[in-house]
Amino acid sequence: SANAYGQVWVENCSEGDKQCESVVAEVGYGKEGDDAEDFTYTKAAYNEAVKTGNNDEYMAEVAPNALGDYRVAYRFSVDGEASWTYCDADNAAEFTPENMASLKVKDPIEWCQVFMNSPISVAKLDVATDKIYGQVFVSDCSATSKNAACEGLKAEIGYGTGDDVSTFKFETADYEKDVGYNDEFSKALIFDAVGEYKVVYAFSMADGKRKYCSLNGSKPFDLADAGTVTVVDPATIVPKVDWCRIVSDVPASM
Repeated sequence: SANAYGQVWVENCSEGDKQCESVVAEVGYGKEGDDAEDFTYTKAAYNEAVKTGNNDEYMAEVAPNALGDYRVAYRFSVDGEASWTYCDADNAAEFTPENMASLKVKDPIEWCQVFMNSPISVAKLDVATDKIYGQVFVSDCSATSKNAACEGLKAEIGYGTGDDVSTFKFETADYEKDVGYNDEFSKALIFDAVGEYKVVYAFSMADGKRKYCSLNGSKPFDLADAGTVTVVDPATIVPKVDWCRIVSDVPASM
């Protein structure tokens, strides 16, 4: 989201330090090529803190609910919203769509990745694994929040056996440390059933929308790149000799 400001002057009304009471102000946004009349509009509030000459200034938050590139316009009415005058970012009196303000809405979580001691691990049933790590970079936050997680950032580690990550079980991960500009989180998992599990991280901000992460942080999320943990029951493991040697001298002949 972003704050958008618009100014208006109404002859014989805006002069002086007071607001022109008949003005109704709205700010709207739409996609490139959309008609300004079809934008999504919200009421703007009079900004009492600013008076630029005889102009009245208004402000409102523009918050599209989807990522993408948008155009922004203001519109004002002095006849009870029966008609509107549209405004672009230019000082010219005539409204020109090409001169509307631009707004780019991007995912604040720009990058994330899973880190494991081994991409394919073996774990014992009901025994904690080694810590599994997830790193994330959040624009306008990670580079400045040194030795602390970004405010409002939630980190979760998820695991499951299917091909739909939304069905995975997720647990909250703990902030570990900063690694360069990235925030690092960690969590040891305890599995209560044997099987082969895929492991991912998910990060989200205040809107709760998860960004999933795999072992490959250089491309869009793909469950095929998830970490893998094979969980076995210790009772079913057949003991075997892993290593041996002679530890004393043996005579060449007896």
